Amino acid sequence: MKIDNIKKEIKRIFHYLYLKDLITSFDGNISYKINGNKIIINKTNIFKGEIKEKDLIIIDLRKKIPKEASKELKLHLNLYEINKEIKAIIHSHPIYPLLIDKEKLSKEFYIGTRLKEEDISFLPYYEPGSEELAKKVKNFGKNKKVIILENHGIVTLGKDLKEALFLTEKVNFWAKYQFLKRFLK
Repeated sequence: MKIDNIKKEIKRIFHYLYLKDLITSFDGNISYKINGNKIIINKTNIFKGEIKEKDLIIIDLRKKIPKEASKELKLHLNLYEINKEIKAIIHSHPIYPLLIDKEKLSKEFYIGTRLKEEDISFLPYYEPGSEELAKKVKNFGKNKKVIILENHGIVTLGKDLKEALFLTEKVNFWAKYQFLKRFLK
């Protein structure tokens, strides 16, 4: 896929996530692995609802990392390092996955998301953008498709941007279903 097309797709996904309340104004990040040495990621502190292609930068891992790169860059890099088959990561902030209890995930949640228990990791709270969070994700993220960050958000890992987006929406939808279903009993 050409770099211009990747940037257009990331921009489109950001706009979509913002309109669907899966991210807030300045939160969330998306990256795409171009090859073993380069990724595309958004700049930090950019309004995601109107992100532009110029706000998506190419990081060459053999060179100095630009200061304007997303503060979650290390989290993304660590996940690419331990999951060689993935090409795309979406870190979003939907509310419903943060409300579910990992011990009480329903059978419907797994069926609906098409995930197995071993596909999901739950990580305790660490400060967003911190070195500690990036290190812990490396321990909890191997061979995962979804990482739910307590009181923070979710990270979805895909073979492409479409799969990462699909997982983001599915996890939020089925977490919402599980949360609301409690009130019908």
